[in-house]
Amino acid sequence: MFFSFALLATVTLVASAAPTFKRQDACPLQNLQGLTVTASADSKLKTRWDLFTTSSGLIEQGDLAWLSHFQPNDNEIFTAAVGSQPDLFTFQRRDAQSIGVSGSKLLASATPAVFRVSCGSCDDFATDDQLAAYGCTFELTDGLNGTGECITFEANRSVVQLQDCESGNAGQQMTIFSA
Repeated sequence: MFFSFALLATVTLVASAAPTFKRQDACPLQNLQGLTVTASADSKLKTRWDLFTTSSGLIEQGDLAWLSHFQPNDNEIFTAAVGSQPDLFTFQRRDAQSIGVSGSKLLASATPAVFRVSCGSCDDFATDDQLAAYGCTFELTDGLNGTGECITFEANRSVVQLQDCESGNAGQQMTIFSA
């Protein structure tokens, strides 16, 4: 009897300490003090957005690029501002450089792009490098309606690009960590 009670108490304690992931129409990304966006197609989840401050190869200063680092640096930490609907967001590097779009590439811009962010699950209370959301797609909008173009991961050390949204495209699935 005592063993059964102890086992039940342990299971209850572990379950209550688990992250509170839940499927939501809109994740409250604006509540995170900082966030990193990683490519889910990278099994180590270390390839993330990086806003380049200097040119390097085919990546120009101001480009948003995919870059693999063990720990995020200041160029890889962003904040989200909610738009006219709870699933619409603009993103800024922590020092307030907004992310915009030119053609099909993402870059620093005075005119922020608005994205519809849809995630499979969210943890509303993620802090300190914890998993905040996964299974996320970022669809470019005109400020209200989707354009059918989604942020797509192609390779490490490449500029973040928009491509036609495709259901099941692993390159269009992102994972978000608090920072």
